[in-house]
Amino acid sequence: MAWTKAGNIKGATGPKGDTGAPGANGTGVSIKGSVADMETLQSTHPTGEPGDAYILQDSGHMAVWDDEGSTWVDVGQIKGDTGATGPKGDTGAKGDTGAQGPQGPKGETGDTGAKGDTGDAGVKGDTGAQGPQGPKGDTGVQGVQGQQGLKGDTGATGPKGDTGAAGATGATGATGPKGDKGDTGAAGTKVTLVSGTPTGGSVGDIAIDPTTGDIWQNE
Repeated sequence: MAWTKAGNIKGATGPKGDTGAPGANGTGVSIKGSVADMETLQSTHPTGEPGDAYILQDSGHMAVWDDEGSTWVDVGQIKGDTGATGPKGDTGAKGDTGAQGPQGPKGETGDTGAKGDTGDAGVKGDTGAQGPQGPKGDTGVQGVQGQQGLKGDTGATGPKGDTGAAGATGATGATGPKGDKGDTGAAGTKVTLVSGTPTGGSVGDIAIDPTTGDIWQNE
C-alpha cells in the first residue's frame, strides 16, 4: 500500500501578451466663441472644422465639432469654480421717495366695549299664542300582578332536529414497539487535506494538497 500522485488541480501559467501599438496624436481645440445653448449652435453653425469649439452659456459646457460624425458634441463642464466674494461696496446716495403704495388690508375687529347701563322697563306686551304640545310624560307605576291562568293543552310533537356537530378527535394511541436495527452501510471514500506527501490511511483514501494542488490516492 503506497501513495502515488494522480494529477494537479492547477493549470499552467500562460505566456505574456504582446505590447499594443501607440495611439494616434490628439487634435487641438480652438475656442471660437460662445452661444446661448446647443440648439442655437446647431442652427447658426451647422458645420465646423476639426478642433472648433464653442462655450454653451446655459450650462457652461464646451461643444466640439466631431468631423467623423459631422456633428457638435457636448464634452462637458469647463467652467471654473466660483471665485471668492469681493469686498462690500460703499453705500450709494439716497434715492427719491417712491410713489404711495396701495391701501393696506382691513385691520382686525377691536375688543368689545364695556356694558352700558340698563334701560327703563318697557310696556307689557300682549299674550302670546299657545305653545306646542309638551313632551310625553314618564311611565306610570306598574299595576298589581293578576292571578295565574289555567294550564294549557300539550302541544304537538316538533320536527326532528338537525344532526349535531362532529365530536372532538380522540386521544393519540400508545407508541408502538421500536423497530429492528438496520444493516451497516458500505464504507465511503475518505478525502483529507494534507501539506506535502500524505502518510497512513487506508486503501482507496484520497488526499489533496491545497497549496500545490496535488491529488494523492492510497492504493
